[in-house]
Amino acid sequence: MGWALGSPTLSVMRETGREMSGERDVVNPGGHAILRQTVLPNPYFDSYPDPYWTPQHIRRVTLATGEIANAGFDAHPNQDQSNVLFGGSPDGQAVVVAEQWSDPGFDSRRDYENLPGVEQVQGRNEYEQRQRAANRLTISIATFDGATAREIATLNALHFQAGDASGVQWSPDGRLVAVSLLYGTEWDQQVHVFDSASWQTVALFKSVHLVGSASWGPDSDRILVEGSGEACWIQHLDGNHQPITVLPSTGSSGLRPTRPIGIADNDHLLTLRTPGNRAIIMRTSITDGTHEGLLAWTDQPYMYPVIAQMPPETWA
Repeated sequence: MGWALGSPTLSVMRETGREMSGERDVVNPGGHAILRQTVLPNPYFDSYPDPYWTPQHIRRVTLATGEIANAGFDAHPNQDQSNVLFGGSPDGQAVVVAEQWSDPGFDSRRDYENLPGVEQVQGRNEYEQRQRAANRLTISIATFDGATAREIATLNALHFQAGDASGVQWSPDGRLVAVSLLYGTEWDQQVHVFDSASWQTVALFKSVHLVGSASWGPDSDRILVEGSGEACWIQHLDGNHQPITVLPSTGSSGLRPTRPIGIADNDHLLTLRTPGNRAIIMRTSITDGTHEGLLAWTDQPYMYPVIAQMPPETWA
């Protein structure tokens, strides 16, 4: 679905069809296209087919015409488990891909398993540190014109949350790209913001992650983030931040009864409530917490919505 900038309404994207349950869909800011990756069970893991996936092409589906084009991206070969997150540019012409993989030189010996007591614990800790040191996250820019993807950076990092549409997000004006990740052997939550012209890092925020799939503000100068516990705030790129204090605390279910899923405008959040078997997307005032219901559904209420910011004229 698309959040229409400057409008109090939501536009729901027409159904484009799903080939299989293993598809991951991301809507580009601007709402012109859906980016879709089909993933298939890895044949080398017959006894555990569901968690392990091999990547297929990242495809762009243009909403106006239904035209399909493949991005010039190929995943690292010979990886047991593929983990790719991606986000499209507002004009639909490019996609930033964050691919998680493992250094093939990683010493994977588990020679601690037969050691006694304390030595086994120490050996396991050393193994886990080697494993974390081998984690790689390659961030690339790919287009749909047949050109090969270009690497932006490779970090000792993981995705913050696998399979999550919030991990890679272009700003509405297309100048910036935010990537949410776990950095280093200590897995520190970080958000890296890249300039889409130079691909240099222009901002880095530690101990936070992006919230929802529309984390950018409409002016491309702020992002919605969460830190440890229930801390949530709007982080301005100039370093200032605005705490969000109007959302209720976590209930007995361990989840907030009202969860932030994006920025509607400079004065409101987009939030999600799931009372009973229903789901409701609301516009929530940052100042006083008052809500306005925008969209409700009962089918699959716990399916996390993928939303995108878009200008009002995008869809008739």
